[in-house]
Amino acid sequence: MKKNCWCLRKKLSERNSLATMKSGQKGKVVSVCSRSRMAGRLAAMGITPGVDVEVLSSSGDGPLVVVVRGARMCLCRNMADKVQVDPT
Repeated sequence: MKKNCWCLRKKLSERNSLATMKSGQKGKVVSVCSRSRMAGRLAAMGITPGVDVEVLSSSGDGPLVVVVRGARMCLCRNMADKVQVDPT
């Protein structure tokens, strides 16, 4: 496991977590927090570094609807917060 996992640091660089993206935004997954218990679950869903993602719906504090590898899926904010993306 990485000792300096980006999701445990308070200050993020210009990259954002998937949870902060708005409806209609696209991005590329940069990393998934390796200290997260959900990392394996996200990988099984196809959310891995290098993959393009598009947010279809992001309303308030509710779940996000995203498109990953051509499949629509719903992610809770907690899961989405573990995914670091570069907006495109």
